[in-house]
Amino acid sequence: MNPPVLQLVYQLRYRDMSDSLIVNSCVSQKQPRTCGLLQGSLLSPILFNRFMNSLLQSLNWNSQPTFPSALFLADDGGLIAPTITNTQSLVNQSSSWADKHGISFNIPKCAYMVTNQPIRSYLPHTLTLTNQHIPFVTCYKY
Repeated sequence: MNPPVLQLVYQLRYRDMSDSLIVNSCVSQKQPRTCGLLQGSLLSPILFNRFMNSLLQSLNWNSQPTFPSALFLADDGGLIAPTITNTQSLVNQSSSWADKHGISFNIPKCAYMVTNQPIRSYLPHTLTLTNQHIPFVTCYKY
């Protein structure tokens, strides 16, 4: 993102900002806000999409124009690959991108599944993200 635009966003979003929680009518102490996107803000989805666009471009760089390798909806994503090796390559690209941009993935919410062959004949392979195993599933409930 253009540095002057990034600086403007930072000034508008985080300068002198603080949060507090209300639980059972009790208000917590204010905590300074220095990062993240405000939930419910009209600007948050635009900023998130602008930030994540470079990941999608990277993952879909070698994809066929009619079928992408990565699809995202809000902060959830799916990687689509013809082989387990290709899948691990996409996961590695995602991990490198995340490291470069200072973010992390919620690995307990991650899983992979195989859709192009009968499950009886498939022996699960090990996919890893940041040296943690991504579990194999036969269905994924969202």
